[in-house]
Amino acid sequence: MVLIHNVGSIGNISQVNDIWDINIWREFYDLNFFIPTVLNTVVMNTFNSKIIKKMVINITSLFGIQAVVGCGQYCSVKAAREMYFKVYIYIYIYVF
Repeated sequence: MVLIHNVGSIGNISQVNDIWDINIWREFYDLNFFIPTVLNTVVMNTFNSKIIKKMVINITSLFGIQAVVGCGQYCSVKAAREMYFKVYIYIYIYVF
């Protein structure tokens, strides 16, 4: 079983300076972070057999490690996602 994460949206670039609007932050984190993390849990619980080999691939961009002017929300969510997938390796080894 192979699960490939390639979701990502920079969103409405006319709103990039609205860094005080919690709803815009929520939209970025819902799509780019929370949905992939929940999907991982659902898939691993569904295929919770040691017999079934599982592989999770996260396809991302430089925005997770390189700041870009006007893309604060997107860069921060990509950085959070990068760290999640690094930690996920350890969760997968010890939990699943």
